[in-house]
Amino acid sequence: MNAVSRPAILNSILILFFTVTITVAQEDYEVREVAFEGNKILSSDKLSEQILTYGTGSFSKLILRKDPFHFSREVLDTDIKRLKIYYQKQGFLSPQISGSIFDEDNEGKTVKVRIAIEEGQPTLVGSVDFEISSLDQSDKETVKQAIVNSRDHQLLKSGVRFRDRAAQADKEIILRALNNKGFPYAKIQSELTVTDSADSVDVTWKIDSGPRCQFGNVEINGTRYTSEDLVIENKTFEKGELYQRQEIEKSQQQIYSLGVYHIVSFNTQLSKNRDPEIPISVKVREAPRWSTKFGVGYGREDKFRVFNDARYLSFLGGARRLNLYTKHSGLEPYHINLKLTQPAFITPKTTMTISPFLRKQTEPAFTIRRYGANASVKHEFTRTISGTFGYEFEQVDLDLESIAEDPNMESELNRVYNKSSVTLGLIRDSSEPMFSPQTGCFCAFSTKFSGLDLGSDYHYAKLTADLRRYFSFATQVLALRLRIGSITSYDDHGYIPVEDRYYAGGAKSVRGWARSELGPKDIESRPIGGLSVLEGNIEIRYPIYGIVSGAVFYDYGNIWLQSATYHPDELRYAAGAGIRVKTPIGPVRLDVARPVFDDETKIQIHISVGQAF
Repeated sequence: MNAVSRPAILNSILILFFTVTITVAQEDYEVREVAFEGNKILSSDKLSEQILTYGTGSFSKLILRKDPFHFSREVLDTDIKRLKIYYQKQGFLSPQISGSIFDEDNEGKTVKVRIAIEEGQPTLVGSVDFEISSLDQSDKETVKQAIVNSRDHQLLKSGVRFRDRAAQADKEIILRALNNKGFPYAKIQSELTVTDSADSVDVTWKIDSGPRCQFGNVEINGTRYTSEDLVIENKTFEKGELYQRQEIEKSQQQIYSLGVYHIVSFNTQLSKNRDPEIPISVKVREAPRWSTKFGVGYGREDKFRVFNDARYLSFLGGARRLNLYTKHSGLEPYHINLKLTQPAFITPKTTMTISPFLRKQTEPAFTIRRYGANASVKHEFTRTISGTFGYEFEQVDLDLESIAEDPNMESELNRVYNKSSVTLGLIRDSSEPMFSPQTGCFCAFSTKFSGLDLGSDYHYAKLTADLRRYFSFATQVLALRLRIGSITSYDDHGYIPVEDRYYAGGAKSVRGWARSELGPKDIESRPIGGLSVLEGNIEIRYPIYGIVSGAVFYDYGNIWLQSATYHPDELRYAAGAGIRVKTPIGPVRLDVARPVFDDETKIQIHISVGQAF
């Protein structure tokens, strides 16, 4: 027996020796790739986010300047433990996970790592029950009703895969439902019972609702130049009313939207003996009363630009604010705008603005000077939907030498003319984040009626729709946009002022053409503009490295001289690609595009701030 065991022992020692030697040799080798095998439910991208080990190819090292990861067996073993914990949180209680090297280059000192996974069967939710303890039967019935009302929002339901995060989310959903029914002292615990086969888990929520409560006194701290009455008038609840968490959140949002506070914090003052009257403490931090924003930049269209926006808060008391905006650029040699803003006008969700202005515009199609004033009212119907109503009167001084000859105008044009206009607008905006949307949609509809017999020289209606949609796929974003509009004249001559016509082409339009260069022109190749517009954009945005991202796009569109006229066979097309660099004021954008399927072949380069749409 000893004669047989000695060679076996010797072989084991040799295998162990060579294994240790190979492992030691592989330490500090650069990892070229980390491959996951066997995972079906959880994606490789999600799994990669859970571990430290990562691979770097030649492109990542040389172009993106990404530091390589050096292989470590200790780190890989820790990564395996992380993955097991992550799988368990996702409802897979007994995953089998192992890591190994499947490709080794001793000369180049690189390795590739394989992580093999057997997910096993997920643990499903069996039953979901509730055990309620309340002070009296009426409170208990109210709690039951709150739970029933929140069931549609709860994630853990019979037959779905159990996840820790879903359990935490459901706890918050139930707690919120109880808080909104007057139970700020409510406490919730979950009890999980796993079956012997570990293929399902029963969930029992144990709820202590505490007493039903009312709002108490409101104490305000932090005001200096604003009045405490401003906070009191804009909260949405009163002392003695049923306590509701949603009213606190609504009040906080409403007061913050006044624009005079940097911080608005509502704190519910709960007592140890669970008093039914709940005092509320409000802490505010006011924004600086005087502030100014100054900016300098450059774009291919507006060239050198500089602006200043000076703001004075609590003008004449309350939440009124006064802004003086001044700007100079190649497109606007001067723009001066004084704006008075009154938040909470008539209703808490309504804002009124009054704004006299003076500006000069130098566009490819015209040069004009304008001065006048506008007044508008904006109402927020919901968090994502708002409507506007405005009136504007202005006098326009048109440089007749700067415009193209208009075939629709038979008589001599007025160099100076007045416009009196009413505008109506409706916006639905669920896109986010703000500067570079990745999900949601943006829909804007606007109508302008000019010529109300208040000294207006031209009479027409302008209707425009701007529709945008954003889809997120892993690390990429698909962005779509459609803009369509029409102008109808009510004058016999049919003339529409040049500044209100539609133009296409440029950094935020069809990027294969320069600003306003797409569409009809006169014999001197000056843009005429049109009464109908149809244009669209298709763009795929993707990360490159750090704050740098890229995009490829396909644009189309055109302008027509007649009202409500759209000819698909006359659409012009352009394609291109670009780079974006993330900054605090939005992405700095460089786009290169050229027309396709077109006799025009000139390449256009656009430099600007902000996404194209």
